[in-house]
Amino acid sequence: MESFSNEIDGKNQIFEQLETQINKQLEELSQNIHEQFAHLSERLNEAGLSSDETQKILDQAFKVGERATKRSEEKIHRSQEILERKIENAIRRSQKRDSFKDRRTFRRAQSPKINEASDSISEDERLFILRMLEEKKITIEQAEELLSALENGEA
Repeated sequence: MESFSNEIDGKNQIFEQLETQINKQLEELSQNIHEQFAHLSERLNEAGLSSDETQKILDQAFKVGERATKRSEEKIHRSQEILERKIENAIRRSQKRDSFKDRRTFRRAQSPKINEASDSISEDERLFILRMLEEKKITIEQAEELLSALENGEA
């Protein structure tokens, strides 16, 4: 559960860093656009256009700039959503992987006990068969049959 919390914190940090970078770039872009409009206004005045014509061109340029900015913001928003989904999917995969590892570790921890118990039972049975053979209670052929049945799990 702690790793999940760390993953969420990491995700939030990534989003905060990304948002900070995007905001910084948008501010720089906005500043650059305002500078370009100022230069455009000066050039239009130098070209001898009337103030009405200059204002009309500036208004059109501003509208084009606003549409482009809006499209850029929409693309950024979609990219953020895609990134969020990818990070969430990565976290889910990581959680599933951790859960699978936990289950495998649990099974491994349990299985030696089961194997040890079955090995000790089998070993006790082998010794019992060998004692019976030693005491001549069974023949060699019978001992072999019993031992082979034990190895095959038939006993």
